[in-house]
Amino acid sequence: SQGRKGMDNEPVDDFKGLVCFRYTLNEDDMYRTFDRWDGLAAEPSPSSSSSSVDLASSGDDDSGAMAIIQPVGRDIVSSAALLRASASLRTKIRSRGGDEVYEWERWLRQELWIRNQQQSRQQQQQQTKNASDATSPQQQQQQQQPWQGK
Repeated sequence: SQGRKGMDNEPVDDFKGLVCFRYTLNEDDMYRTFDRWDGLAAEPSPSSSSSSVDLASSGDDDSGAMAIIQPVGRDIVSSAALLRASASLRTKIRSRGGDEVYEWERWLRQELWIRNQQQSRQQQQQQTKNASDATSPQQQQQQQQPWQGK
């Protein structure tokens, strides 16, 4: 527990809770994410590439491909999250003292906000496209303003 006497969990454990449960809406996705996190954070075996974890039984991912996860260990997961959050937030995140959990959550919220904005734009574009496809040429002519000509 890296010099954190009396603490049962590390900040990466709190981050796991945020990712797997707080910011995931669907219960099946929660447990699928939890299983994948555990597969990723497992200690890699010394026998190199033969240590991948097949999580096909936990379902397909969003792209329809089966999840094959290479275990890298908790320290690598924690370091990677710190680096990714630091780069995205454009700030140095202290990795001692537990403050990184707050920064990780801020990073997650930012990423989710960006993705929600992108999805909203895509949905609006699709709705606009569907609405324009639904109107017939006669209806479009009737909707023309006098200044548009015929």
